[in-house]
Amino acid sequence: KNFTGALSDYDKAIEIDPSFAKAYNNRGNAKQEMKDFTSALSDYNKAIEIDSSFAKAYHNRGNAKQEMKDFTGALSDYNKAIEIDSSFAKAYHNRGNAKQEMKDFTGALSDYNKAIEIDPSDASVYNNRGIVKYKMKNFTGALSDYNKAIEIDPSYTDAYYNRGIVKKEMNDFTGSDNDFSKYNELTNVK
Repeated sequence: KNFTGALSDYDKAIEIDPSFAKAYNNRGNAKQEMKDFTSALSDYNKAIEIDSSFAKAYHNRGNAKQEMKDFTGALSDYNKAIEIDSSFAKAYHNRGNAKQEMKDFTGALSDYNKAIEIDPSDASVYNNRGIVKYKMKNFTGALSDYNKAIEIDPSYTDAYYNRGIVKKEMNDFTGSDNDFSKYNELTNVK
């Protein structure tokens, strides 16, 4: 991915139209991919200043804040994104991730459930919901979510690894070994 080239293109777009909120948002995304979260925040702030109803800019700013471990700030931005667009599945998903980081497992489950209700095809939400269920000692529920994640995406390495952990916890050592073997196969670990 050529993020430096993307930055240059977004700079040109902004130079041509300084009120182009989407260009600021997208430049923020490129900066975030380059791990320049402070500059990304600045671009998301500008996008929101230009268009205060830009749900994706709030969501992306929340992602940057989450990367910076500002979970309270991230929650605030995800809340605003959801307020603007109540069908924004990724905003529910990422708000669930922030809540999980803050040890609000019940809140995280609620957000993951809503994300799945809106978009049942996202394997990563099932995987993350499985992690929360595991942390809450609901091993059967976690196993079910990891199974669903793998059903949606048979190459989803994290789901195999996590399912291996929960199977081990449930004393299914053969199943656990099989999942860890599949994880190693998919990640090319010898």
